[in-house]
Formats: sequence, structure tokens, C-alpha cells
Amino acid sequence: MGQIKRGRLQRGARLLSVVLGWGVSNAAFALAGIFQGTLVPPPSGAGPSGGGGGSAQVPFGAALPIASRTVPVLSIFSEVQAAVLAVPIGKAVFFLEMVGIAILASFLIGSGTRALVSFLLSYTLGMLIVYFVLILPGLVGSFRGDPDALITLGIIFTFLVFFPVPLFLGLVGTLIGVLLTEKFS
Repeated sequence: MGQIKRGRLQRGARLLSVVLGWGVSNAAFALAGIFQGTLVPPPSGAGPSGGGGGSAQVPFGAALPIASRTVPVLSIFSEVQAAVLAVPIGKAVFFLEMVGIAILASFLIGSGTRALVSFLLSYTLGMLIVYFVLILPGLVGSFRGDPDALITLGIIFTFLVFFPVPLFLGLVGTLIGVLLTEKFS
């Protein structure tokens, strides 16, 4: 009887640690992108001529020539290529990180239903951590402006970063990890 309890306890602790690690990783990736300025839009006055210190963001494939529009297959390819390459490199890295951690964590979890529930819990945990870190200067009193502005910006930035593409990619990564678990177990 003691062996069964210990086995359940170990599985529960393993699942909890995977969920916590997954949520903290999602938050770390999101906060890195926010603080580097790749996941949130720049302020309206920022840029080389706007008086701010920001730099203009150029999409990854902006300098690549577009294929000729005379051949229909090439025109379809060029539209897809332009859509994929128009994603800034910082966002693409964030999206790949979200998919990668989802695949790895759901592969470690193993069960489809547990992986899906764990994804939802870890996603919520990641959002809460990001929101808390963004409003932290207002909570400790180091922000000289109105703390309500930080709360509003925290909500806006959290939802800009986590919806809709990362949610979809996290679900896809979770399903891929579950499929890999089924294939290799």
C-alpha cells in the first residue's frame, strides 16, 4: 500500500513540476520579448525621427525580392512567403519557443487529457506572472506616475503577447507532444 501512495505522490510531484516549469518558461519568454520590445508595439513617438530612442523594426524578409506574378504558382508562393517572412524575427523566436516548450512538456506528461489541462494551467500561470511583473513597479511604489496606468498597460500587454497566435501554437505544440508520446511509448 505504501508503494502505491509513493508512486502516486511521485507522479503528482512530477506533473506539478512540469506545469510550473512550463508556466514559468512561458512567462520568461514573454517578458524577454516585452522588455526587448519585440512583442509589443513601439510607442507612437518612438523611432529614428519620432524623438524616441527606438529603432525601426524591419520584417525579416523585407529585403528579399518577390517572385514574378506572371506564373500563378509563383504568385501563390510569393504571397505565402511574404506573409511568413513579414513576421519580425523577435516574434518568430517567441512563437518557436512557445511551440518547443509545449512539445517538450506534453511529451514529459504523456497523457493527452493531462497534457491539455496542464497546458491551460501553465498558460494561465504564465499570464499571471507576466501581469504581476509588469505591474510590480506600481505595487512597490517605485513608479512615479499613476499606478492605474501600469495596471491598464499590464492587462493590454499581457493579452497582446498571449493571444491569439501563442494560444493556438501552444495547443498545436501540446497535441504534437502527445502524438510523439503515443508514437514512442
